[in-house]
Amino acid sequence: MTIKPVKRKSRSRVADAVVVGAGPAGLTAAIQLVRQGIKTIVLEKGRPGGQIRTANLVENFPGMFGMKGEEAADEFVDHARKIGVKILKEEALRINPDLTVITNSGKWRSKAVIVATGAVPLKIGNDTRHASVDLEHPSSLNGKSVLILGGGDAAFDRGLRLSGIASSVTIICRGRTSALELLVKRAINAGVRIVQDAGESRPISSGKGALVSTRKGVFCGDALLLCIGKGPNTSILPTPLEKLSLQALTGETNIPGLFVIGDAMAGEYRQLGVAVGTAIASAMRTGKYLKDKYGIQGTSDGWE
Repeated sequence: MTIKPVKRKSRSRVADAVVVGAGPAGLTAAIQLVRQGIKTIVLEKGRPGGQIRTANLVENFPGMFGMKGEEAADEFVDHARKIGVKILKEEALRINPDLTVITNSGKWRSKAVIVATGAVPLKIGNDTRHASVDLEHPSSLNGKSVLILGGGDAAFDRGLRLSGIASSVTIICRGRTSALELLVKRAINAGVRIVQDAGESRPISSGKGALVSTRKGVFCGDALLLCIGKGPNTSILPTPLEKLSLQALTGETNIPGLFVIGDAMAGEYRQLGVAVGTAIASAMRTGKYLKDKYGIQGTSDGWE
C-alpha cells in the first residue's frame, strides 16, 4: 500500500495591521498604530533597526546629533518594544492582493499592511558578490584594505565609518564627488584616499580580495563596497510599485489597506526624517481607514 504524504496546512494568524520591516519607518508606524490601540505585528527577517545601523553618524535628525548609526537603531528598537510593539523574526515572502502576508513561517491575515522594506544597493551588471560589505559587523574588516565605489554621501559616510577599522580606505568616484563638502573634508582628514574621474569601474573576478579596473588603473583591496545608489525593495508587493499610484505623504496605494513608506517609496529623498514622517502619516491614515471601513477603533493596548 502506498502512503501519500500529508500536506501540512500553512499556519494562519490574524492581526488588524501588519508592518513589514523593522527599520525606522516600520517601527515608527508600528509605534503610532499601537498607540491607537490597533492590533499590530511587525515582521523582520534580520536584525531590527534597519539600514541606519550602517551609518557612521546621525547629524540631520533632531535629538540624535552625533549619535552612531548603531546607537540610533537601538533607540528606535528600544522605544518600540517599551511601548508594546510586537516584533517577530519572520521573513515576508509576498503580499497577496487580499493583504494576506505569506511568510517563511506561514501566513498573516490582516486588514491593512504597511510595507517598510527599505532600499537595496544597486549592483554592477549581474555581480552580486560585492553588493554590500557587512557593515553591521565592521570588525571583520579590521586591518584590511577596502575599496568603495561611489561618490555621494553614502560612499563617504561608509568610508568614514571604516577609516578607523580598515588599514586603508579608497573611495573611487566615476566623476567628481557629489558628497557634502563636510563629509569630503572629514574623509581627507581621516586619511581616506579619494580617486575622482575614474570613469566606469568594473570589478574583476579574483580568487582572493577585490580588483577594480578603471581608466585610472587597477585598484586592489581585500574587500569591495558598492555605494552607487539604491532602489526600492518592493519585490513582495502584489503589483509593481509604479502601478500603485502612491500618495506622497501617507504612502497609500490604489489597493485599499496597502501602504508603502520610508525608503521603499522615498525616491531620492532617502533620509531618516522622511522615513519617520511618512510612517506617522501612514499609520494615522491606516487608523482612519480601519475605523471607517471596519469599525475598528482599537483597545487600550491593542491586543486585549
